[in-house]
Amino acid sequence: KELLPETARVHQEDGAPVEMEAGDGVAQQPSGAPPDSAYKDAEEEWFDLEVKISSARGLVLETALETQVICESSGKQFSRFRTKMHWTDSDSVTFNQKGPIRLRSGDTLLFTVNGQNETRPSCVLGRAELPTDGWISGYLGDLPCESEMENLTLQVRVVVK
Repeated sequence: KELLPETARVHQEDGAPVEMEAGDGVAQQPSGAPPDSAYKDAEEEWFDLEVKISSARGLVLETALETQVICESSGKQFSRFRTKMHWTDSDSVTFNQKGPIRLRSGDTLLFTVNGQNETRPSCVLGRAELPTDGWISGYLGDLPCESEMENLTLQVRVVVK
């Protein structure tokens, strides 16, 4: 089994295929990631997911920020993807990006909303979690974030393949 591809085939909303290089919102395998044999444990059932991050809403910004969302599996840095950075000066930002994630039953999907600009270094704007019982049958909806911003939510879709 391929752990994480160098390139991945994704589709736009209209169904047209788009070739994306690793780093363009497609999960990347960092150095030191476990070998393929890490996925071949017969006692553990792995799930391949497609996670789409549509938008972040409820941002309270004093200045424009470049924002990004990181989606990863708890404790598995080799199973993650990042959206592209997007500038926003309003209360919402649209990402419409998806990526593959591989999880086991019992794993939690973690989402981190980051922001930065020339006067503000990278900082965490909010975090959200989706435990196994939230993603195992798929998920579509708003995910509330723990944040100083009272109404920060992520619009997320999870498809179990």
